[in-house]
Amino acid sequence: MKNAILAVSFGTAYPDALASAISPTEQALAAACPGWTLRRAFTSETIRQKLMRSGLAVDSVPQAMERLAAEGITYVAVQPLYVTQGAEYQRLMDQLIPYRQRMRIAVGTPLLYTDADFETTADALMEWLPPLEKEEALVLMGHGGEGSGNAAYVRLEQVLQRRCDRLYVAAMKGAPTLEEKKQMLSTRPEIRKLMLAPFLITSGGHARKDLVIWEGLLRNDGYSVRCVNRGLGVCPRIRELFAAHCLAAVKTLEQGGNS
Repeated sequence: MKNAILAVSFGTAYPDALASAISPTEQALAAACPGWTLRRAFTSETIRQKLMRSGLAVDSVPQAMERLAAEGITYVAVQPLYVTQGAEYQRLMDQLIPYRQRMRIAVGTPLLYTDADFETTADALMEWLPPLEKEEALVLMGHGGEGSGNAAYVRLEQVLQRRCDRLYVAAMKGAPTLEEKKQMLSTRPEIRKLMLAPFLITSGGHARKDLVIWEGLLRNDGYSVRCVNRGLGVCPRIRELFAAHCLAAVKTLEQGGNS
């Protein structure tokens, strides 16, 4: 049995974000699954090209799968470092279809999948992010996009608000929008300060550009805003959750199944 873990990320062209968030999360997968070779794939063509120009070659998913097949790998646990089961997750599943006739493949779930995932993620955020000050609320900036993945943001906000009613989640693409959260905040005049943080795996391009835009919009509404610009991959408990999902995929393969 020749086996490998393929860690799949959207990717980042920022070396510090790669070193602080993606690489440690990948290593957590490897540590949870001893005896399994770890490989990496980035789905963003733009990011892969930028990295290539800087001297770092990273495979796409098809390239990585072809490489594994050429090496005689027959069992592959694919672990997406995605937050939700949205369009990116479905594209990954589609890319894997041609390889299911050539090797056994099991795909781990994204960060937010089961009820327990939402609870664990909420607890991790509460422990990891700086404590809120008096009259301060937290706004998390998720990516969002096509498909049903955005529903996870609504659900996460509900779980978070059971712990503290000053926690909000919005998406850059699709609903729930920042404008919707601003309207909610407008009904709470006692809140005049906001902590803004990315709900993204890395503090890459979106975290460095879009977060600044959101900060400006919120300041224009009269809020005092502080940004905590750290990717989720920096959080040890988030890494552990991804590792647990990967281990479940590995166990599926070891028990003769695939997914």
